Amino acid sequence: MRTYSPSTIHAAKVTADYLAEYGVHTGPNFANPHTGALDPCAAAYRAITGRTPGWFTADDEDTAITVITLNDDAMDVIRLISDHLDTEPPVDPATQTVPDCIEHVASWAAATPPSEVIGRILRSAHAAEHTTTPTIRLAA
Repeated sequence: MRTYSPSTIHAAKVTADYLAEYGVHTGPNFANPHTGALDPCAAAYRAITGRTPGWFTADDEDTAITVITLNDDAMDVIRLISDHLDTEPPVDPATQTVPDCIEHVASWAAATPPSEVIGRILRSAHAAEHTTTPTIRLAA
C-alpha cells in the first residue's frame, strides 16, 4: 500500500466533508448544478483547489476528467480512496497499463449508498494516516 502525505490525508477528510454537506452526486457529469452535489472525484478536486469548475456540470466528461487528472494533488486524494476500496481499479483504456482511479472511485460511488461513500472515505483517510511514515528531523 502506498503512503500518503499529511496534506493528502487532510484533503481526503475535506472531500468527505464536502460530500456530507453538498451530497454525493451519482448522475451524469461530475456535479449537479442545481443541488451542488459532487462526485467524489470532483469533491477531491474542490478539496484541493476550493473550486468546482463549470466543466464538472457540462456534458463534456473528457474535459472534466482532464481537469482532474492534471491536478496531481487531487489525483493523490483519488488514489488514496481507490487504494482503500475492495476492488482493483480498471486499466485506463488509453494506456492499457495505468489504473483508472477516477473510473474506479466514480463507479464505486454510483453503486454505494451516500453514507457509506462518506464513511469509507473517512476510514480510508484514517487508515492512510496510520500507515504514513512521519518525517523525523535529526539534530545536527
